[in-house]
Amino acid sequence: LGERGVEQWSDKQHMKLNEAVGRLLLAEGLSGSLLEQAKQRAEAAIRKTLASQKGRWILSCKHSDAHCEWALSSERDGFVSHHIIDRSFIDSDGIRWIIDYKTAAHEGGDLDAFLDEEERRHAPQLSRYASILQTLEPGREIKTALYFPMLDVLKEVKVEP
Repeated sequence: LGERGVEQWSDKQHMKLNEAVGRLLLAEGLSGSLLEQAKQRAEAAIRKTLASQKGRWILSCKHSDAHCEWALSSERDGFVSHHIIDRSFIDSDGIRWIIDYKTAAHEGGDLDAFLDEEERRHAPQLSRYASILQTLEPGREIKTALYFPMLDVLKEVKVEP
């Protein structure tokens, strides 16, 4: 979906994606009711993303240098680390975005407190990603965010690369 862009999306591709999701979940060892629940959750996340202005912006093919599941490696103190960035692109203003998907569906109380906690938990990871990309693209402005498709929330996370 992200590689082609939402602008190119069709019902036929949606059916193929659902089949692929089912195969991936099977490969992860899910079966029975757990498999069905996971497939339903994945389908709901896809539906909500496609219905969302934020989700459609994230997955647009109009961005330059867009990547999905972008595999990068970094070296520090003689150790190599491997990283997978869920989504990254350069927007029309020349800003590099790094977006990490989160499938949590917060239920109940204080949504802002939940989002603040998720920001706190994931900021170090997003900071590492920003640092790697700052090395590759010196001087480019970088923004990082968490995207919660089940909540239709794009939470920008301020980090220091």
